[in-house]
Amino acid sequence: MINTTKPVRVFFNKTGRAKYIAHLDMAKCLQRAIKRAEIPVWYTMGYNPHMYLNYPLALSLGYESTSEFFDVKMEPEDNNYEEIQEKLNSVMPEGIEITKVSPPKEEPKEIVWATYDMDIYFEKPDRIKEKFTEFINKDKIIVEKKSKKGMKEIDLKPVFEVISIDGGEDFINFSLKINAGIIFNVNPMLIINKFCEVYNEEISHFKIRRTGIFNENNERFS
Repeated sequence: MINTTKPVRVFFNKTGRAKYIAHLDMAKCLQRAIKRAEIPVWYTMGYNPHMYLNYPLALSLGYESTSEFFDVKMEPEDNNYEEIQEKLNSVMPEGIEITKVSPPKEEPKEIVWATYDMDIYFEKPDRIKEKFTEFINKDKIIVEKKSKKGMKEIDLKPVFEVISIDGGEDFINFSLKINAGIIFNVNPMLIINKFCEVYNEEISHFKIRRTGIFNENNERFS
C-alpha cells in the first residue's frame, strides 16, 4: 500500500501556565488536542496504532517560547491549513496558541541556533553588565555538560553570542543567541550559572523565553 500522506508543520506559542508542562507531557497534550479537534492525521499500522507526531526540540521546564513546533502527517486533500489552525486553537489549553500551519521546508536537524530573552533577577544587580562583558571576553568559558556518554567539558565561548544587555531596577535582561537543535543543544542557564560561579553572584529567580529558532545561515527555521 502506497503511503500518500504529507507532512504538516504546526508552530505555536507556549506561555503563561503552560510553561510548567514538561516536554513529554506536552507531546501527549498535543495529541489529545488533535483528537478533540478531529484533525485527520496519520496513524501507524499494526495491533497498536499510534499517532505520528514529531515534537523534537525540547524546551526546559519553566521556560516560555514563541517558537515551538511539531510535525504530523495528513492526507493531501485534508491540508486546509487555516482550518487546521482554527480547530486546534479552539481546543488548546491556556497558554498554548497555534500561530502557523504550513508544509515543512526544512528538516529539524537543520536547526542550529535559538534566541532567548532572559530576565535574570540577581541578589546584587550592581555592575552585572560590566562583569558579564568581562566574562564573555575571556579566551575560554569551560563548563561540564551532560551527554549520552556522561559528563564532558565544553567551551561555551563559540556556542553563544550576546545580542543585547539591558538593566532594570532589580534584574538584567539578556538577549542571547545560542547553539540549539536535536544534534547539539545548550541550555541558556548553563551560561548564566557559569557566570555566577566565576563572579560569585546569586540569582533570586528568572524569566526565560525562547524567541526564535534558526538554521546555520541565521534564517528563521520553517
